[in-house]
Formats: sequence, C-alpha cells, structure tokens
Amino acid sequence: MLRDLIREKISSLFHLYRYQYHPKDLQKYIEDFLLPSFVYYYYKGSVKDFGLFLNSITDNDERFLPVFKRVNNLLYSIQNEVDGSDVRILGDIHSSGSTKYLINNKIRYQQYPYYNDIINNVLSIFLDNYKQYFPKISKDNFGNIVREYVDIDEKTDSESVVREYYHNLGKFIPGLLLLRSIDINAENMIIHLPYPIFFDMETVLSGEFDEAYSNYDIKNTGVVKVIDDIDSSLLSGGLKKNKSYLKPIIIGDINSPRIVWKVKSKGKYHNIPILNGKKALASNYVNDLMRGYKESYEKILLKKDDILNVVLPDNNFIRVIFRPTRVYRVITLESCYPQVYENSNIDDFLEKKLNEYQLIHNVDVKDLLSIELESINKLEIPVFYCSVKSRDIISPEGKIAAKFFYSPESYWKEFVSKNINKEFFVNQELILQNSIQEIG
Repeated sequence: MLRDLIREKISSLFHLYRYQYHPKDLQKYIEDFLLPSFVYYYYKGSVKDFGLFLNSITDNDERFLPVFKRVNNLLYSIQNEVDGSDVRILGDIHSSGSTKYLINNKIRYQQYPYYNDIINNVLSIFLDNYKQYFPKISKDNFGNIVREYVDIDEKTDSESVVREYYHNLGKFIPGLLLLRSIDINAENMIIHLPYPIFFDMETVLSGEFDEAYSNYDIKNTGVVKVIDDIDSSLLSGGLKKNKSYLKPIIIGDINSPRIVWKVKSKGKYHNIPILNGKKALASNYVNDLMRGYKESYEKILLKKDDILNVVLPDNNFIRVIFRPTRVYRVITLESCYPQVYENSNIDDFLEKKLNEYQLIHNVDVKDLLSIELESINKLEIPVFYCSVKSRDIISPEGKIAAKFFYSPESYWKEFVSKNINKEFFVNQELILQNSIQEIG
C-alpha cells in the first residue's frame, strides 16, 4: 500500500505513462532517488497523513526541485533511445545508447561495448565448444548491438548433468584468466544446463592496474569470494544473503513511514545448479571442476604462440572500470539526500566523494572527473570504453576521459607473453581450491 502510493505519485509527477518503457522499471529506478526527500520533508512538515502529504507535492515544489530536475534530465536522456512497446530496462541506466533494453525477447544497446570478435578469436584457439558459453551477439541494420535472450535452466534431477556443468565451468575459468577478465561475477551470468552462460564479458583485456592494487589474479575475475560481507562470486554468490547498502528502503505504514539503510538484499543470482530441489555446491564437485580447469590451461599453454598472434579488430571495444559501480550508485543516492542538496553544492559534494576512491587503472587522466560529474548529475552510472587498439578511454559520447599508457591489445599480449605459464595457472588453482573448500 505504502509503496504503491509512492509509485503512483511518481508516475503522475513525471508523466511516466507517456513513456514506452515498462512503467514499473521507471517507477522503481526513480523511487530510490526520491524516497529520502519524501520521508525527510514528511517528518519536517505538519501534515501527519502520509497519503495527504504525497498528494500535496507538485512538480514545481521548491523543496524537491534539486532532485526533480535531475530526474527530468534522466528521463529526457532516455526518452528517444528505443522504439517499441513495453520496453524493459536491464540493469543501470547509462548515457547515449549504452543502457541495455529487452525488446521482443532480444537485448539491445546502441554502440558499446562490442567484444564479440575478441571472444571468438581468442577462445576458439583452445576451447572447442566456446560458443555454448555465450548468447549470440550481432548487429542489426542500424548498427545497434543485439544480444540473444537466454532462459535460465538451472534445475535437474540428474547428477551427471551437474557434474558436466562443473566440468564445463572449470574449462572456462582459464579462459577468463587468459583474457585478463575482471568483474565477471554471479550478476553477469546465468545457468543453462549443462553450461554457465556469460552475458556480460565487456570487461576483458583489463589494462594496467594502479600501483595501489595487487597484480592480476583469479581474485579479480569474480570467480571466487573476495569480501566476506559482499559475496557475488560465481562459485558461492547468493549462499549467504548480502546486506544492501545501495539504496534506501521504506518501511512502516502510511501513518509512520521510515527509511532504513541496511537490509538483507533481495537480489537473486542464478549461478548454482539445483539438483532435486537443493543447491549443488561446487565443493561437492571439485574434481569435475578442477579436471576441466587443467584440461583448458594445458591447451592454452600448447597454443600460446597462436594466441599471441591472434588478430583483434579495432572495431571491438571493451569496458574500462575506473571505480566500482556500487561506488557510483552510493554516491549518486547520497547526493539526492535533502541533507546534502540543502546544505552544499552538489558538484562539490560529488567531487569530494569521488576523490575518496582510488582509480583501479593506471592512466593519464584527462576529463574523467567532469564526465563522471555530468553522468551522476543526470542520475546515470558513468561508463567508459576503449578500442582494443587505442589508448583513448572514452565516454559513450566520444569524450576522452583518460588515456592508457598502452593499448588494451598491446598490454594484454605483454601479459600473455610474460605471465601465462604453468606456474601462473598452478598458483590460481591453489586459490581456486582454497575458495571452494571454504564453501563447505
């Protein structure tokens, strides 16, 4: 009842019925930014009925204008991006065609990232059935990127299917390491037995890390748990409920609404097979997984020269992560608190918050901060891309945010030449086995 009232109010304030997007998507996305203001001004005011308080809010209410203007900017930036009815927004909203949409059972985005040839040209050298691990990706007649929608198929009554799944997962992990992948966690995959399906491989060929970070290893991939309190790893994400700090949650009833800031996350992953109604944990199939792991890394070592000679087309782009997405989300939400926008300049607040976080990559910074501020002010998550043959790291609009000191292709080939050897894979195997043992 309480949330329905709020979402109805949001729809009327911003005329969401005019948009072709699925209305609940926009309601939920905008709600996170408005809840703190609604509750804050309700308790500061004299109207004790929350329903009457909501009815009194207009689209030119001065108390809410700082955040209302930003919501309108967000809506303006996405309103002309897609054609169709009942369009679903998938994940975060980014600028200029980088948001992913579900339309007619296909996932579509306009320009970046396009990494298909990187995956095909590298993995095909050592992994015979590599196409089974990915949805099909193509381009339509307008140059938009179209990705196949794959249904979740995680349940079985056959233990042999589960064993095959973990064997297939084990075979793929050396490929993640070879491609210097980061952030390929449980949020970026589903199960379609007997394979894991990786639908976001945009963060391959990661560049040189800042010296504040350790050397690249399996802990960067998203395969194994790194932080106890926040586990979104491929192997064990979802076994323990994470705490959600990322958005305000409204609780209570219409007479006493309250905001809480830390609750158990309702997020659900599809990263662990279900055998006869129970999760089939990796710790029970470690031999299958490690057998696949060893098979693949031995093939990689045999084919290393072929891998070093692989051709990576310059029209392939990777995503470059400067700061974790959760950092951008938290900072954006904080900047919508009335306690912030009533008492400080939002740009000054955002700049101070962003500078508290060390950049992940070692880069020559150009207009990164101003691009981040521009996106966050529009309530969008900043996103950046780089052609595999370029040093320029760009925004979706083509602005240069920073420069790598080496192109992703040249840095990756140097990494393969120096680091991809038996010692490397054996060291990662030990980390992998220890992580599996902790699952229990």
